[in-house]
Amino acid sequence: MKPIKVIPYGDNLLRILAEEIARKFHLPEDPFSLAKVTVIFPHRRPALFLKHYLFEILGRGFIPPKTYAIEDFVKELALRVESPPSRQLTLPDRAWLLYRCAIDTGTLRASEDDFPSFFPWGVRLSQLFEEFFKEMKEPLPLPHPEGVPQRARELLEDLHLLWSAYEEALSREQMTTPGRRLREVARVIEKLPLQGEGTFIVGFYALTGAEDRILRFLWERGAEVWWQAPRDLPPLYRRWRDSWGADLDFARPGEAPRPRIHFIEAFDTHSQITEAVKALGEDQGSGFEALVLPDPSSLIPLLYELPRREVNVTLGYPLERTALWGLLDQLIRLQEGFDPSRGYYYKDYLATIRHPFLKRLLTPSGKEGRIVLHLIEERIREVGRPYFHLEEVEGLLDEKGTEAFLALEEVDPAEAKAFLQEIHQKIISPWREIRTARELALTVEGILSFIFGSQLETGHPLENEFLHTLQGELLPALKGSLFADEPVSQPLLFSLFRQIVSVTRTPFEGEPLVALQVLGLLETRLLKFDKVIIVDLNEGVLPSHEEVDPLLPPSLRPALGLPEREREEEIVRYHFERLVYSAKEAYLIWQSSASLSAEGLEVKTSRSRFVERLLWEEESRRGEILEGEIKKPAFTIPPSHFLPKEGIPKDRGKAWLKVLYLSQGKGLSASLLNTYIRCPLKFYYKYILGLQP
Repeated sequence: MKPIKVIPYGDNLLRILAEEIARKFHLPEDPFSLAKVTVIFPHRRPALFLKHYLFEILGRGFIPPKTYAIEDFVKELALRVESPPSRQLTLPDRAWLLYRCAIDTGTLRASEDDFPSFFPWGVRLSQLFEEFFKEMKEPLPLPHPEGVPQRARELLEDLHLLWSAYEEALSREQMTTPGRRLREVARVIEKLPLQGEGTFIVGFYALTGAEDRILRFLWERGAEVWWQAPRDLPPLYRRWRDSWGADLDFARPGEAPRPRIHFIEAFDTHSQITEAVKALGEDQGSGFEALVLPDPSSLIPLLYELPRREVNVTLGYPLERTALWGLLDQLIRLQEGFDPSRGYYYKDYLATIRHPFLKRLLTPSGKEGRIVLHLIEERIREVGRPYFHLEEVEGLLDEKGTEAFLALEEVDPAEAKAFLQEIHQKIISPWREIRTARELALTVEGILSFIFGSQLETGHPLENEFLHTLQGELLPALKGSLFADEPVSQPLLFSLFRQIVSVTRTPFEGEPLVALQVLGLLETRLLKFDKVIIVDLNEGVLPSHEEVDPLLPPSLRPALGLPEREREEEIVRYHFERLVYSAKEAYLIWQSSASLSAEGLEVKTSRSRFVERLLWEEESRRGEILEGEIKKPAFTIPPSHFLPKEGIPKDRGKAWLKVLYLSQGKGLSASLLNTYIRCPLKFYYKYILGLQP
């Protein structure tokens, strides 16, 4: 068995790997020489960079090595095991199957529990069972679990029974899950005709039980294992080395060069982004740069501030934060508030027609539809009723004065009414008859086709990505789900739809080898960048808040033979430090601000414990306190916000004199300024007019 090769942080592991493969296996006279090599990575992105470095080294075209992410490698091996291949279930389908198993085993009774109510528990239960599959363990009976809700207690007490029913259902229906497929391949790995020679296992840090069995089998048959780590190995590498009894081959005896690290404390999200853009600079170097977002909520404002140059975004963005879902969610709210006797609630209706996607629709003759929608909003407010039927809303266009207003805008009244009727027929009315997941998916598809046309293009690249996720992934999954035709009441169906959207992410696709990469932390695994900029380095973001698991608290995990949660933080810490120490220059940016919690208490954000550790290490190395070297951008107000001329306009003199009076001697108070920023009207009432609450 070959020693495990350890590459220090400062070196480019993928380039060194490319040089090793070219040196050992490339034969100029044999175009298929590199195709005999197999490389297994933790994820897909490193394969693109490996091929890039091979091309730089060889200087000519070539047939590349076979490269796999571990999940793709397992899928290929599964085709040799499964006959016929099993259907891999989506997360909602796994939750549905567990719901049926819970009813069949008596854990739930159908008369008391419905699928949407069970869905959050089904998701957690499915994820728990995935862990058991990956660790090649079975859940033990867990009688009388303490410290969990009543529903969780029922599930845990019947956990082994549910597990058996779930396994039986998957086998009977020829279905599988990613974790179960991994376990089945690991169980029969010794029987598969695999050889380790010419195989490289690169960049893994923490292995599940099934991954350990597969990769160890290959290593014992000649595969090379490559790590990236300092000589003082991180904890999980030490555990791996001891478990395998492996020798280590350190690629370089000396210490790797240390990056130049900049610590920046900003005061809000926008100041973080400003500092990140400054760190990028205008000049584009020859190397790769990474802008890392542990929290995807910063992505949209960041993209609007990036310099005009080619950028690749590879980050899963939550679908529920998009304007596209905002429209669908508002249509659901409109239907939820529908009263058959009174109609639709006017606030929900107005919120719907105000959505930008509807306001940019055109009438049949090409006039701006927002003119009609603004007119309808004005008429509804004039009437002052809380509920309207759609026919009553359409009738508002027949009232006195409407025709004259439309004539000024050069819109034909009949065309305006037809435009409004079409919106009602295509966007609002179809929601009344929805009873199944398939009908829901078909309704949403019809709405998208009406708004965006048959090409389903919004005209904005980001919106197109969100639309593709909805139209190309989520809706087909709903139509093809195990529960697609199960009748469900509308409130429960809408609740289920919201929960499915809440776990859906939009993966952006672009050119992965451009100089500037915007990506999440886990997408940086194995990659080396000349400059790394990480924002949102706050406690609770990186590492993320430890989510309270109502199904299986951390104290119960060891009792079931599962890894403790501390391992997750250790994995994140390793990838963070590897990314920073592999760069030439790193900018670590966090925000320090105070905000009100849900309980009304003031909460101050703090920098991540990972930053604290790097700062402490740098201080220990240099023998001095570096708090003074942390850059703290100043809060500045642009000059354009002040009066352009001396003096006070006569029409606003009293108000401004009162503000100046308030500020005399003490300056403008924080409360006064915050009140103005949050609500100028409240500021006017409180400080100018002096009204009491």
